[in-house]
Amino acid sequence: NSPAELNGSWLSTCELLDADFPDGGYWTQLAVIDNGFISLVDQFFEDANCISPLPVTTTIEGFYSTGGDIVVSGMQATEIDLVATDLFGLSINFIEYDVISVDGNQLFLGLPTNERDGSSSSQRFNILDLDNPYTRQ
Repeated sequence: NSPAELNGSWLSTCELLDADFPDGGYWTQLAVIDNGFISLVDQFFEDANCISPLPVTTTIEGFYSTGGDIVVSGMQATEIDLVATDLFGLSINFIEYDVISVDGNQLFLGLPTNERDGSSSSQRFNILDLDNPYTRQ
């Protein structure tokens, strides 16, 4: 995937916040990607259709760099390093080593597993989360 393919606004599917607490709420994530800059806005909801928003959002901003092209979960993907620099207006420095794939109007990110947590390049996610795509807005 070329960096230009990543540019745009992408909205995740409505997901259960925590499988261990099925009544604990739901969330979506809006990813705004623009030539190396990324903003992730999490919106929380009380219902499973993500219609009734709660008055809580979380915003993480930073930048990313892309690496090599690889095949993950049977799809062309690109290694991506996400560097978060701002959380709620606080300066942070957190890196997640991920994979990303664009297929038409859908964007897929890596799926954390017990074996791969994204904390280093050797721990980079190696499976795409095909069940929870982001849709171009």
